[in-house]
Amino acid sequence: MVMQRDEINTILRGAAMLAVVVWLCLPATAAQAADSPELIVKVDRTKLYEGDSLVYQVTVNHVDNPREPDLKPLDADFTVARLPQQSLNSSSVVIINGRMTKTERRGQQYNYRLTPRRTGAISIPAPSVEIDGRTIRGQEVTITVIAPEEQNVVRMKIQADRETVYPMQPFTVTLSIDVRAMPGAYSGRNPLSLREAPSLQIPWAIDEQLPKGLTPKVAWKRWLGSMENPEGAGFSINDIGRDAVFSMFGERRIGFMPPAEKVQLPDKSGKKVDYWRYEFRRTFIPKQIGPVTFGPAILKGAFATELNEAGQLEGESVYAVAKPLLIDVQDVPREGRPACYIGAVGTFRLSAELMPKKVKTGDPMTLTLTLEGEGTLDSASPPDLGKTPAIAEHFKIYEATEQTKGDRREFTYSLRPLDTEIKEFPSVPAAYFDVDAKKYVTLQTDPIPIEVSKAVRLASRDIVASARGISGNSKEIETRHEGIFANITDPAQLGDETIRPERWLGGIGGLALAYGVLLLGVGRWRRIRGDTALVRRRAAVGVARRKLRQAKADFAARRTNEAADGVLAALLGLVGDTLDLPGAGLTSAEACRQLESLGVEAELIARLRSILEHCEGVHYGASAGGSQSLVADAERLIHPLESAMKKKRPRLPLGVGVVLLSAALFGGCGRAVDVECAQKFQAAQQAFDEARKPEEFAKAAALDQEILDCWGPSGAVLYNQGNAWMQAGQPGRAVAAYRQAQRYLPRDPCLEANLSSSLGPDAPASSRPILETILFWQNWLSYPEKFYWAGSAALATFVVALASLFFRRRWLGRVAWAALTLTCVLAFSAAYDWHRFADTQHGVVIQPQTVARKGNAVSYEPAFKTPLGEATEFRVIERRGDWLLIRLPGGGEGWIEERAAETY
Repeated sequence: MVMQRDEINTILRGAAMLAVVVWLCLPATAAQAADSPELIVKVDRTKLYEGDSLVYQVTVNHVDNPREPDLKPLDADFTVARLPQQSLNSSSVVIINGRMTKTERRGQQYNYRLTPRRTGAISIPAPSVEIDGRTIRGQEVTITVIAPEEQNVVRMKIQADRETVYPMQPFTVTLSIDVRAMPGAYSGRNPLSLREAPSLQIPWAIDEQLPKGLTPKVAWKRWLGSMENPEGAGFSINDIGRDAVFSMFGERRIGFMPPAEKVQLPDKSGKKVDYWRYEFRRTFIPKQIGPVTFGPAILKGAFATELNEAGQLEGESVYAVAKPLLIDVQDVPREGRPACYIGAVGTFRLSAELMPKKVKTGDPMTLTLTLEGEGTLDSASPPDLGKTPAIAEHFKIYEATEQTKGDRREFTYSLRPLDTEIKEFPSVPAAYFDVDAKKYVTLQTDPIPIEVSKAVRLASRDIVASARGISGNSKEIETRHEGIFANITDPAQLGDETIRPERWLGGIGGLALAYGVLLLGVGRWRRIRGDTALVRRRAAVGVARRKLRQAKADFAARRTNEAADGVLAALLGLVGDTLDLPGAGLTSAEACRQLESLGVEAELIARLRSILEHCEGVHYGASAGGSQSLVADAERLIHPLESAMKKKRPRLPLGVGVVLLSAALFGGCGRAVDVECAQKFQAAQQAFDEARKPEEFAKAAALDQEILDCWGPSGAVLYNQGNAWMQAGQPGRAVAAYRQAQRYLPRDPCLEANLSSSLGPDAPASSRPILETILFWQNWLSYPEKFYWAGSAALATFVVALASLFFRRRWLGRVAWAALTLTCVLAFSAAYDWHRFADTQHGVVIQPQTVARKGNAVSYEPAFKTPLGEATEFRVIERRGDWLLIRLPGGGEGWIEERAAETY
């Protein structure tokens, strides 16, 4: 069949168009493939000695919001420590011959320090990360961990007196170092007294580097300080003395010499030879369950091993490793565990205190259990009182609060007696595990005698209307019910209005101190007009380049060791001068650690570490290859290293300081309301709305008290509690609640009306101190508001005064002085409230016809001609047992029983 010409042309045109489309799509497809997510794995080296670490980089590329890779498979062969990570998000545009190319990078670089757990060839498993529902894997990397060469010079070992312990059971770890005695006539001399102190790394020597949950029996400074050698002989441990972080001993080289003894050990041939044994012993106390690893310990240094023909000592460079030791901290046994076990491990005593001991049914009581001794106090839980039938049957129990104070832990419970049958508060059991005896011990508190009487239900004719109870006129409940305003029902007005005056006033003092420091600093800067640290930083690059030129000349003259030392000194000097670190004795490890803490790119640190280790290898004779390139590599590293340190050098902006001081000020306020508190608030309101009898209103007031006990002071809750006590026919308790609510709701007209109703029409007008007349706002602003205003004024004063230091304007100084005056007045106003509310205890009589006496016993004569009526207010002067010495507003004093009053 022959095709027509038109059909052939149509087919050719279609094929051409398809080719064009395919050609246009190919670059997009390639770009899309190039931009697909990937994991790039890189290590800074593939060969290392046992005990050393390497930097492991995992780059998640072409991903907007990547997750951290899963490195759990590495735990079997490596100890993994996280290093600062780096964002790779960037974009660039390049125009070549009029053609624009846009390059975008998206991703994150994660950096880790890996420490191998064994020697030989080890495969680092491929990391993985989940992206958009699919798993992306990186490459597997194989490294070689070289075991130290067999030698007869130094032998090291880590051991413990026990390998399995319980929490709080002390154990001792010992690092033994055997150093072969020196030859010939020097055999009787200490081999560490003639040479430079060898470098010893002990991971558990510094408290800040200990595993979490491990506490040393003796602080590291005291432990190592007892072994310090004044002549510098011994071991150089963890670079102490040169380390900027742990420089408690100054900047000179420090040697630590533990007690030594001579021992005989077989060498490689089996012949017994003399060694000097040095032991570092340290005792630890574990507080958490789980395995704890000690080590490995690493030693590098030169030791005298033979005599030359001239009879002089010659040394040998040694690299030795003590393998790590694993201690298993086990949980206490489950077998034989008592039901009253509270999770404490150690040795303890238990005591109980109950206040008050004379109450009525439904009255609140406070039980405090105190656990004292040595052990895991923080992990101890409150004893469950509900499991003691004698307590659960006769008391309403509320959730306990916990607090640790030094070597004791306190559990505080709120209780309410349910009946009058109980005559003593029962013993409370609590069990702990004794690690020394390896058994459970059950403690018992002593029973506490108490007196519980039946709550009195007052009829309307029994309620005294007078604030003093002298007139004898009665007041009907119906009138009192109509006289009070409704409760606050909006949970938005509920909140913990706790004020911590010491934080507020401390913050104001901190602002003053900060300004003084800045004033002195600015003045000194203006006088000196120079900065030695700045001079060091500016000259750092020039000094480093001069040292490299000298090292280059040494390489040309085949002085390899001197040249390697010169390169090492140039790079370490650059880091030390730029970061203003002590120049003498800065080590390679410390320089890299400082750069890591600044967040310098891990690749740059890896390049620096590689050059420094190469220099040390040349010095010790362990490496000679590639030495000629050291100077060139160091020169290429100087500029990027100096730029990175300048960018990452920490600075504390002025704004950050102001924010921190502001946080110190405004950290003295209470919390916002939470869901649980709002629910309790609504439950109390529902009980109030449903109440019809006095005892039902009293129950609503008790619910309000639960909120106050567990949450903190709140004006809304105190107002509602006062209303509940008024409806319950107990105006004395209502006055106490209203007075406390006044501190937080001073401008509430409903509160003022209800307080007047509870005091009664015959209550005398209270006198106003002259100080409150001068400070006219004292009873208009709430207790928290005074501290807010004082803190805000102090912060404004600080900002204006700080501006006047740098911008010398006369009007700024005047504004600063005016703000300072206002701050002092407001701070005095807040401190005055602190005194009258926190340092002064107030109270109200809650029983009608209460007799005040001249002494703290019923045998004393009455102090006044007539008894005190319910709702009589007073101030507490002294407390003796169950009696209070009170002072009335008119100046009279007398003693009343504590149960006849409500204090606040």
